Amino acid sequence: MGALGWARQIVSFGVEVAAESCQLKLPMVSRHNTTTLDSGILFKTMAKPTQAHITKVISKREGKFFRDRTLKQTEYYMGAKLLEVGVNPNQGVIYRWKTLDKGTSEEWTYSAYWGESRAKIEAEEG
Repeated sequence: MGALGWARQIVSFGVEVAAESCQLKLPMVSRHNTTTLDSGILFKTMAKPTQAHITKVISKREGKFFRDRTLKQTEYYMGAKLLEVGVNPNQGVIYRWKTLDKGTSEEWTYSAYWGESRAKIEAEEG
């Protein structure tokens, strides 16, 4: 799958990102009252999110340059999206990568945790 071959994806919990390269998930507690940011991201306003996830599917045939570039782009995109929802990506946020084997491709998930979610992750990791 090429760099521009990503499909528009609808994400659970009411978050929709029309970006060509990834999906952003901001898990929410409530399913009421929605707000749309200037960027077109729809999110729930009853509870503040404390984590975000970006998932991409990468072909195992892609070269090192493409994989490295995709990784850096994902990190940059996460920082930009955190700023849009009012979270400073350089303060009080921890990041984690997860890779899932999908046969001829891999699913990469980049996650950001802050607030309560950060405390929970750090407690689990010891």
